[in-house]
Amino acid sequence: MMKRILFLAETAERLGSSVFLLDFLSWLKAKGLAEAHVLFAAPGSMLNDFNEISETTILLPDGRMTPQSLAEATPALQKLRAQPFDLIFANTASTAPLLDLTAKPGLPVLAHVMEGAYSIRHVLGQEALERLKRQASLFVAASSSIERELAQDFCIAPQLLTCVPCAARLPRPGPKSTHDEFTVLAAGTLNWRKGPDLFLQLAAEVKRQAPRLQARFIWAGRESESGIGARLAYEAKLAGVEDCLVFLGEVQDMPALYASADVFVLASREEPLGLVCVEAAAMGLPVLCFQGAGAAPDFVGEDAGICVPFPAIGEMASTLVRLADDPGLREEMGKTGRTRALAQHDMEVAGPKMWEAIERLF
Repeated sequence: MMKRILFLAETAERLGSSVFLLDFLSWLKAKGLAEAHVLFAAPGSMLNDFNEISETTILLPDGRMTPQSLAEATPALQKLRAQPFDLIFANTASTAPLLDLTAKPGLPVLAHVMEGAYSIRHVLGQEALERLKRQASLFVAASSSIERELAQDFCIAPQLLTCVPCAARLPRPGPKSTHDEFTVLAAGTLNWRKGPDLFLQLAAEVKRQAPRLQARFIWAGRESESGIGARLAYEAKLAGVEDCLVFLGEVQDMPALYASADVFVLASREEPLGLVCVEAAAMGLPVLCFQGAGAAPDFVGEDAGICVPFPAIGEMASTLVRLADDPGLREEMGKTGRTRALAQHDMEVAGPKMWEAIERLF
């Protein structure tokens, strides 16, 4: 009999965790391995995509958890708890509150952790992970850096911990769009951890170091901190880069944006991996990132891009200027990154590994 799995997700907004989950559910459905039901804490722009491949329930239509909203959600929760699920798959540590509402004695729980130590401690609160530790039958880390942190910083026992590199249905490169400007792309939600302010500083430093270089800097991703877009626009004007720096907001067609770029910059202060980094590499873009900021340096290595010390904006800027002058090096690094991304992070590779982890709990 086909297994039934309840997936828990914080939101259906376009985040790396949502992209992974949608693509993994599509893979499961294509392989006929399990029936899925997704419980979202809040809706989002990808909800229709999820509805096409699985049953879904929205716990909090307005996204706010209050005594009244939880009372209104009680019938839906009771209905879910009455269903004969074989497993709960908690997609990210941020779903700990949902797990408290859905866990049942004897029902195994897989905790898929996609957050780094900083986010667990200072964004979610360490109590979220402690709640997962009380409930989870197995922890699956989405990168080697998360696996190390779960073991060393949060004392997850080795027998309860494994790593499956985060994955998606990676885009394949098509024809590059033609453009006269050297285009530097970044992507991610606009918040302090993702480093959009550092990206702005990078644009200003490149302009200072190479005033004759025709360069444009593009960031794709919605705001997740109130007012951050207005602050960035103000600082861009102060820095004199409002003519070459643009924050696009959420972009639906990311492959087209990758195809228009020459280099991808991961400006994050902490990034457990960053699916956008892997997607960019799969599209043949060299990746620049900061050393020690998560798993991206392990992926980039010395041949799929360049890692610079944090927060060496000047060094990253000079690296960009060098890459702008060396299309051959960009192409060589892009080929290496594409090969590595497809070998390690495509869903056709990682999907079976995640299913193996799930099967350990049946």
